[in-house]
Amino acid sequence: MTSDAYTGLDSKQFPEAGVGIHIIENLGSSFGSAVIATVGATVMQGLQPTIANGLKGYHAGFLVSTIVISIIFIPSLFLTHKKVQ
Repeated sequence: MTSDAYTGLDSKQFPEAGVGIHIIENLGSSFGSAVIATVGATVMQGLQPTIANGLKGYHAGFLVSTIVISIIFIPSLFLTHKKVQ
């Protein structure tokens, strides 16, 4: 998806596009980590601190991340796929 962001840009626009892409990637990864941690903590809230209950929280967090990745995959099917000439 990163290479598709550069499609159609002039060489003078590459540095600005690169900065924008990195900002979006950093914000997205931070937000994703926070969502997984929040889901895991919410599931484990009020439960005894055992390994089995901890695994329930991790399973819920990664289930949410798998669902989000599946939803995000759909727009990736509509990327340009243009070849540079």
